[in-house]
Amino acid sequence: MISNFPMKQEELTKFLGIQPTEAENVGDITQTPKGKRFEIKISLWRIDSGCDKYLPFESQIVALLNKIRPCKEKFIEIGSKYGLFLNIIIHTSENEVSPYIGWESNVMKELAEYNASWGIDLSIYKAGEDDE
Repeated sequence: MISNFPMKQEELTKFLGIQPTEAENVGDITQTPKGKRFEIKISLWRIDSGCDKYLPFESQIVALLNKIRPCKEKFIEIGSKYGLFLNIIIHTSENEVSPYIGWESNVMKELAEYNASWGIDLSIYKAGEDDE
């Protein structure tokens, strides 16, 4: 995810050469799933791995790296100017005692090359609950 950049998200998309999963400009009007409208205060450009959200952690990271690797130098350039935050969301059920979170050293090395801040969100769902 790249946020709080000074250009329109369309310009950022053109520069990076890859389509985002979600992108918003400051001033855009959007609404919550319940219909409440609000104005976007911080620009956002986000890309997902494209994998099923229940795949193993490392599979998600590798899939994301495969998507952004062709644009790696451009991501690094944008990150050095505006900051790059890569967030990983792990979906698990309350019945799963502890999901494994780890990756091989070659994946960690490549992640470090992006010079980005990283975050991991753990979303725990109760049986029968849907996060959509």
